[in-house]
Amino acid sequence: MRGRFAEGNPCMSKKASQTTHTIQLPPDCASNKAILQVNDEIREALAQKPERIELDGSRVLRLGSVAIGTLAVLAREARASGTELVFYRFTDAARRPFEICRVEQHFCWED
Repeated sequence: MRGRFAEGNPCMSKKASQTTHTIQLPPDCASNKAILQVNDEIREALAQKPERIELDGSRVLRLGSVAIGTLAVLAREARASGTELVFYRFTDAARRPFEICRVEQHFCWED
């Protein structure tokens, strides 16, 4: 199974009332060690039952297909427990977010 970025999917608007947990992905986010670290961090965050878990989208898009597959599985688990797993992207060097996108809507799968 290979993952690929699916363009043109709808993004969500951020609600101020939500409890949010933000996870910073490591610079070497495609390495096996980093993938395991992110997986553990997401699972720990899910245990706290936030309404949203955010990931840095500029690094999410550099993940390999195995990591993206893991992320998609975690997104489904999060959704089942009432947590939204999202990634955000930036417009400029000031790192102002311009969109927050649901992970499971942005990755599609091929056999």
